[in-house]
Amino acid sequence: MNTIFLGEGFGKIKFGMLRDEVKGILGEPDDIDEFDYEDSDKKSVAWHYDELELSVGFDEEIDWQLVSIAVSKPDVEIAGKKLIGLTLEEAVKQIETLNLGEIEIEELKDEEDEDKEYKELYVDDSNISFWFDEDILTEIQWGPIWEE
Repeated sequence: MNTIFLGEGFGKIKFGMLRDEVKGILGEPDDIDEFDYEDSDKKSVAWHYDELELSVGFDEEIDWQLVSIAVSKPDVEIAGKKLIGLTLEEAVKQIETLNLGEIEIEELKDEEDEDKEYKELYVDDSNISFWFDEDILTEIQWGPIWEE
């Protein structure tokens, strides 16, 4: 399980799966985070699998279906390219060759350490984010591609 499939999933894990289906493939998560939406009484949860360097997110609003996947393993590929560990400049060059859509870059501050900055490179058309810590790509997060 090393290939990102845009809009579809990761290996045998597919967007739209329910929690029990994902648990049947990955087993019990090492850690679970719960999140509340600000404007709703609905929740979302993220399951973390430390050894796999993988997190999966489920959303109560759509009956606890799988809606996001995040990976940080260096051997993960997207369209045959390994991107994790590249510098921001190297990654942007590689990402541009994938024709994912228009790239947006946002600088973010760490909530716990205001001196620490992150960068998120986001491609809305492909619903994918590339997260940079000190200008090194450390995580790729993606979800289904929603129809308008």
